[in-house]
Amino acid sequence: MRLNPSSQADRISLGIALNRGGKTDDSIEELAEAIKIDPRSAEAHYNLGLAYAAAARPGEAETQFAETIRLQPDNHEAHYNLGTSLAGRGKMSEAVASFEKAVQLKPDYANAHNNLGSALANLGRIEEAVVHFSEAVRLTPDSEEARRNLQYAFTLQGKVDKR
Repeated sequence: MRLNPSSQADRISLGIALNRGGKTDDSIEELAEAIKIDPRSAEAHYNLGLAYAAAARPGEAETQFAETIRLQPDNHEAHYNLGTSLAGRGKMSEAVASFEKAVQLKPDYANAHNNLGSALANLGRIEEAVVHFSEAVRLTPDSEEARRNLQYAFTLQGKVDKR
């Protein structure tokens, strides 16, 4: 790929490719340069967030996902990834809010329902968790993770479901 250094699109594409190739530091550098070209690019901020997440830099990832959401409030993936990062750092109440927004924006987002259920369960909100685990199973019946999570929530409730 021949890079035009003044092309934000080229820098974003290269940053994405580098991140997919496991070269997160190089990806971060390219995506940061893309943001310098146009700081209002939700795509650049979102992909920089993914690169930071891949580099195990959750605070910086969260900053980029939050900026993506500021620029593009209906970006369900940014809400989901912000929630995932927050949950990974034990910030369950904040994660719940992000996952709730993701499923509000995209009601058929099975992974968001599953992660919302997990965050709710971690907060002891088992009845609500069951609702979201059930929806994740309905949307992706072959998901072993969603089924395990639903079974675990039922166990916490003292119920057993043979589904």
